[in-house]
Amino acid sequence: MPIDVLRFADVDSEPLADLLGRFGLRLQVCPAAEPIPASYWGDSEAGLRDDRLFARADTPLHSILHEACHYICMDAGRRQRLDADAGSDEAEENAVCFLQILLADHIEDFTCLTKRDDHLVGRCPLCREEQFDSLLVYPDLRFFF
Repeated sequence: MPIDVLRFADVDSEPLADLLGRFGLRLQVCPAAEPIPASYWGDSEAGLRDDRLFARADTPLHSILHEACHYICMDAGRRQRLDADAGSDEAEENAVCFLQILLADHIEDFTCLTKRDDHLVGRCPLCREEQFDSLLVYPDLRFFF
């Protein structure tokens, strides 16, 4: 059974695009039935190429933020070669996970409600999603959430 997470279709795309734009990243919406370009994981996961982040309506919001944070953490040289694989190390992966949680505070629909129980859950639902622990290369980082 699929995990019930917030998806791109669940939030207002304009503030999300504005947030990504602050970091020089352009959000490109893909048609529902087509593969997402430059997606490292395939399926509905976000894709990243150059200064574009690709997403469909069914793309998990945490995937969009995660890929955006890889872009934010990259230097200009890595950004020029960027096509699907962020090529990060363990330290960057943890920085990306932490940064995506901080950026989630800037997305109204992501910071207040979960779709599972439709009530306030604290700082941010991203910290409560089942896959959060598996995102962390260093489990001690979980202490901060």
